[in-house]
Amino acid sequence: RVIVERGVVEETERIKDTEQFATVDRLKRVTVTKADMEAEEALVKEVKAADAQKQAAERNAEQIVIEAEAERQRAEKETQATKMLAEAKTADQAASGLAEAQVQEAKAASKEKDGYAEAAVLQRTA
Repeated sequence: RVIVERGVVEETERIKDTEQFATVDRLKRVTVTKADMEAEEALVKEVKAADAQKQAAERNAEQIVIEAEAERQRAEKETQATKMLAEAKTADQAASGLAEAQVQEAKAASKEKDGYAEAAVLQRTA
């Protein structure tokens, strides 16, 4: 009877060991699965953050290009306006110079006529 009881006790202990090993193995698989899940979740978050950062950088680059193009167009328009003002000033000065030349020409013609008139008067009186 002692031998049978010892066999039963040993078998009971083996069953307990098997149950404990199964429990530990289950816990190990659950822990590994949870760690895998958390690692995948972290990776997905990292990828999403990198995508968002990339899109933000692309939008920023596009904005810089748009601003640079607007600045270039503004500079071109400013250059054209300055050129037009310079041309207008040149034309104004040329018109002023032309008017002055015409006045001098008219004065010269008037003096010439005065001279002919004086000569004619002197000839008649002489």
